[in-house]
Amino acid sequence: MISLRERSIHYDFFMDKLLCGVDLGGTKLKVGLVDEEGQVIDKITVYDHVNKPEELVVEQIALMIKKLIKKNQIDESDLVGIGIGIAGHLRFHDGIIITTSNLKGFKNYPMRKKLQDFFRIPILMDNDANAQAFGEFRYGGGKHYQSMIFLTISTGIGAGIILDGKVYRGMTGTAGEIGHTIIDPDCDITCTCGNTGCLMSCACGLALPHLFRKKIESGKTTTLPIPENFDLDQIDGKWLKKGLEIHDPVSEEIVIQCADFIGIG
Repeated sequence: MISLRERSIHYDFFMDKLLCGVDLGGTKLKVGLVDEEGQVIDKITVYDHVNKPEELVVEQIALMIKKLIKKNQIDESDLVGIGIGIAGHLRFHDGIIITTSNLKGFKNYPMRKKLQDFFRIPILMDNDANAQAFGEFRYGGGKHYQSMIFLTISTGIGAGIILDGKVYRGMTGTAGEIGHTIIDPDCDITCTCGNTGCLMSCACGLALPHLFRKKIESGKTTTLPIPENFDLDQIDGKWLKKGLEIHDPVSEEIVIQCADFIGIG
């Protein structure tokens, strides 16, 4: 990774074009410094935020940002602003998290205001799928198109919609929340939102342990080298990736099943 000092040699304007991005997800929390071309200069990733109270998560994010600023020998004033992508339903203009399925708490929580108390520069907050969609539209596969849909399939499932060059949020700000579309009314998995049969509950990262256990309990045999007394709640995408590499029938069935549900959605 190229240091900020090294990049500054090549770009006289660089210090005026730096931004800070925050990705607050259901399993990991990332903070990064990014230039105007979308190149990541430096980043920090942690996984210990999930069960913390809201106030401590906000404080953790602030400390991570300040740590990156100090590490790269810049001042807060060198940042144009801070952008936060959050896996949840938001009131975009108010900077309030209405609810989130992947994190505890954060109900009608004034996230932007709470974080703003730590900084003088402006802070912008959006749903993570919207943020990722705009990033892809600006710098990635959607760069040459004016309208596109971006799907995020991770801990949860969501979508960001770009129409005529702008993020489309809908009247309530939840236009892209396809993860809570009911695609299997007979599904026995309850989504973290409380409903049964959501696309997210049937095909996202959170569903993998349940899907794997269900296959094993039905008599399927896995060729994965799972240790004795292994807690199947620890089954995740890394395990399934390993299973695909060795043609494990259980892993392959789960991936195909999830792909079918995503296709229906």
